[in-house]
Amino acid sequence: SFIDFVYSGDRVAARNALQALAEEEGEGLPTAPLEIRLVTADGQRRTVEWRMKRVAHVIYAVGRDISAMRAQEAALRQQAQMLSEAQAIG
Repeated sequence: SFIDFVYSGDRVAARNALQALAEEEGEGLPTAPLEIRLVTADGQRRTVEWRMKRVAHVIYAVGRDISAMRAQEAALRQQAQMLSEAQAIG
C-alpha cells in the first residue's frame, strides 16, 4: 500500500490526512499541501508535496518531488548563518 513507501516518521501524518479526507462529507475542496517523505527502492528519502481531493468515494492525489528545493533552502539558511557569524566577528 501507499503507506509502505512513506518514511516511518511521517506515517502518522499521512494516515491522519488520508483518514480526514476519507471521512469528509460531500465532495471536498482540495486539501492544503501536505509534505510527506517517501523512501525509494534504493533507500533514499524524497520529500514529496501532495495535493489531494476526494470526489465521491475516490481520493485523487498529485505529488511533486520537492527534495531539491528543500536542500537548496537548507543550504541558503546555512550560508545566512555563516554570514551572520562572520559579520559578528568583525
